[in-house]
Amino acid sequence: MKAVENKSKNTKEQVITGVFFGTLALIILWIYWITQHNVIGSGILAGIFAVAIIIHIFNAQTEGYIKSCFARSDVFKSRSRYYDILRLIACLGVIETHAIQLALSEKLIENKVAVFIYTWLYVICLVCNPIYVALSGGLLLEWKNESIGKFYIKRFIKVIIPLAVYFIFYLCMYKSLPVNIWEAFKLILIKLVSGNTPEAPHFWLIYAILSIYVVVPFFRYLFKHMPYKILSAFALVILFFMTLDVFLPLVYAPIAINTFMSGWIGVAVLGYWITRPESRKYDFRIIIAGGISAVFIAFCIYQNWDFKEICCNTSPVMVLLTGGIFAVILRNSQKEMKKAGPILSLLSKYSYGIILIHWWILRNIKNGFCGIDITSWGYVGGTVVTLICALVMSLFMAFILDNLCVIVVEKGAVNVINCLTNIVTKWQHKIRGVS
Repeated sequence: MKAVENKSKNTKEQVITGVFFGTLALIILWIYWITQHNVIGSGILAGIFAVAIIIHIFNAQTEGYIKSCFARSDVFKSRSRYYDILRLIACLGVIETHAIQLALSEKLIENKVAVFIYTWLYVICLVCNPIYVALSGGLLLEWKNESIGKFYIKRFIKVIIPLAVYFIFYLCMYKSLPVNIWEAFKLILIKLVSGNTPEAPHFWLIYAILSIYVVVPFFRYLFKHMPYKILSAFALVILFFMTLDVFLPLVYAPIAINTFMSGWIGVAVLGYWITRPESRKYDFRIIIAGGISAVFIAFCIYQNWDFKEICCNTSPVMVLLTGGIFAVILRNSQKEMKKAGPILSLLSKYSYGIILIHWWILRNIKNGFCGIDITSWGYVGGTVVTLICALVMSLFMAFILDNLCVIVVEKGAVNVINCLTNIVTKWQHKIRGVS
């Protein structure tokens, strides 16, 4: 009896899932048709959407699937929220940085005081980059019993595939794709491999994170049995060389020692250090250091110093500011934290897609369907409205692309990988049998 009830419940959820995503797909196809009038493009989209709907209906056999699409499943409800909050802060920082960048580059801000404030805010918001990298270090460098191959495959599916899908979207929107399928494939592959993505210039951050993923499986073994005191000493060495790399060239005395640890990998290691429970005893001092960094950034801008060099992504100034933000959020980790709210969970689930698509959204908000920027309705009002509009629209587009396009490619990649794995496994068994 219970089995029958569960089957009936699952069938109902499958129907709801199919109707929801089917309706969403029809709406998107209609919008695409009335704006582009592209028969071939509409046909391709229809085929992709049809496969996506089938995948969703199949997945909906699992109870609560439709809720998971909106980050409302028990998995998301049970998560501690501090990592979600950090993702949201970084996400807002990325959007705000590029919104201010567009306004400053087009000289929309004329008041000198406003220019100073927005330049300072622009640099402060750049902390989003080291936050993302530090988060990668904090989440991935902790020891996990996971094979190197499994780690790489998982990252490939979760990071590279969405990157490729979103980049194709950019190329389609800018009408940069050749008509010939083979030529289009070569163009996409060459651009993605080389990182030559002027259509989406913000993709450079993803490549920086991918470079960290290359060494993560090996660094896990390095940190597995490393005592906390040694890890802390390592963090201090990294911070020391970051300081030398940034400030010595300013006095025309660049350091001769080339250490790769003073770059993004160093930021990831520092992210791992600050997320350790033992590091909570340093929170107050780190917060103070982060506050001093924010004041120092303002001082650099006021003095017309070369803040782009002093406050680069991997400078100790930005790293300490990142640490201060982490400390403010993580200091509550030892207490009973409230679980992630529905909006926070939803934004966290689609944060990667939001980051990938927000550049196109911002350009269209400014030059397309909205015609607004951070100077609209006054500086404060324009900044808030632009940020909210960009965030909401980016979330909507990320939801569509993730659930109607990315899911198809991911499913195909998983099936291909599983097929190849089975072939290799059978081949190994055969060889062992012969031996």
